[in-house]
Order: sequence, then C-alpha cells, then structure tokens
Amino acid sequence: MKTINYKSLMIAIGVLGFVFIVTTLHIVQTDYNPSQQLMSELALGKHGSLMVLGFFSFSMAVFVAQQILAAYKNNSLVRILLVFSSFSLAGAGLFKLGDYTMLHVALVSIAFVLIVMSMCLVPRLIPQFQERNAITVCWALGAGTAVAVALGQSMLPIGIAQRLAAGCILGWLLWLAAFHQKHMSRKTNGLPRTDEIEFN
Repeated sequence: MKTINYKSLMIAIGVLGFVFIVTTLHIVQTDYNPSQQLMSELALGKHGSLMVLGFFSFSMAVFVAQQILAAYKNNSLVRILLVFSSFSLAGAGLFKLGDYTMLHVALVSIAFVLIVMSMCLVPRLIPQFQERNAITVCWALGAGTAVAVALGQSMLPIGIAQRLAAGCILGWLLWLAAFHQKHMSRKTNGLPRTDEIEFN
C-alpha cells in the first residue's frame, strides 16, 4: 500500500483550498470580472471574508514547502525566502484590499518576488534538484510567473495576468509536493533516495 507523505498532502490541501475559495467567490459574486479585477478584490464583495482563509491556505502551502526542503542539502537560503513569503501571504489576508490597500499590495508583491526567487534558486543551490526535469520545471514556472506579472502591466488584463502568475506558483508547489512524495516513497521501499543519488 502506497503511503502518502503528510507534508506533500498538506501542500495539496493548501493549494486546492485557495483555488476552491477563489472559484466559489467568483460564482457567488456575479458582478465580479475576473479578467479585469485582482483576486484580492474578492474580499470586497459578498462573503469576501472567506479570502482570509484563501490567503491562509496559500500561506500554509508555501510554509510547508520550506519544511519539505529541510529534507535536502543546502536549503537554508531558499527556506528563509519561503518563510518570509508565507508570512507575507498571511499578512495580505489579514490586511485586506480597501482597508489597507498599500500594505496589502506590498505584501502580495513581496510574496510573489520571494517565491519566484526560490523557484530559481532551488535547482541552483540544492543538489537533488540539479537534474534536467527539475531545472526545467523550476525555471520555466519561475519565468512564467515573472512574465505574467510584467505583461499585466501592459499587454494582458491585470486579472488574467495575476491568475497566470498565481497558477505558475501553485503549479510549482504541487510539483514540489509530488517530487517529495517520490523521494519519500523511494526511502520507504528501500531504494536510493534522491539525496543519495549523484547528479553530474
């Protein structure tokens, strides 16, 4: 029987919780335009208080991601960045758009920048991620996040751009959960773990 690693499961729960809450508020708030409005603006509409839970779910997924990286070598810098980004997301949930607009926007921006930095640094610093598939996933999704944010300032509607950027980050978190699940499964089955495999 295959054992599911609880940290990988927690990341999945956090990601899906955020997606579920945002999607639900899209449906409930019939006057909300997702292509032209930020996800944070959902907090201003009907049942908008649920966005606090949405941000907390996102924050939890990021925090557990740094806990997962504790199982690998040379993880300190990336873990620090992810801890700060997790706290920034939680803060963005507490200080919502409308009441604390500047602070909220700053916290979301900080979180996204720190997560993108982490996505790029993981294959640079951590040996277990220095293989082609891991490098491709981390750098492609990191670049996708940055490009989406940049296009949101010019070519793309801001709502679409933000959702593409968030989608890249959430996709990376789910990929990291799956990577760690595979790593721990190898350990359970007595096979060499990824931290016991030399990558050239």
